[in-house]
Amino acid sequence: MKYKMALCSGRHSMPADVAIFDNIVDPTDTQKLFDTAWDAIPEDCTELDIYVTGLTVAMLAVVKVCERRQIDLTAYHFDRDSGTYYAQEVLSYWKCGFCGGRTTTSAFYCCHCGAN
Repeated sequence: MKYKMALCSGRHSMPADVAIFDNIVDPTDTQKLFDTAWDAIPEDCTELDIYVTGLTVAMLAVVKVCERRQIDLTAYHFDRDSGTYYAQEVLSYWKCGFCGGRTTTSAFYCCHCGAN
C-alpha cells in the first residue's frame, strides 16, 4: 500500500497529514530515530512518499527502515522559488512475477527464486 508522510511535523505546509517524527529531542540517538521510524511506518507499506523538511539523520533512519522492509521510497523536497515540491527516487524494488519476491531494480535476477 502507498503512503504519503512528512518527515518532521510543523516545518512547512505539505500534502501529508501524518509525520514520522513529531519531536526530535536528541538527533544523536540514531537507534531511537530508527525505532521511531520503524514504528511510524505502517506494516503494510510498500511505497512511501516522504516530504523532507528537516534533519538528515532522521531521513537516513527512514531510508534504513525502507531498505530493510523493501519499501519503494521517493523523497519530496521543497523548492522555495516555486513553492512546490520536487521528487527524488531513493529506493525502488522489483517484484518477481514468478515468486512475488522483491529485490532492487539493479538486480538482473530474483534473489529469492533465481528467475530473470
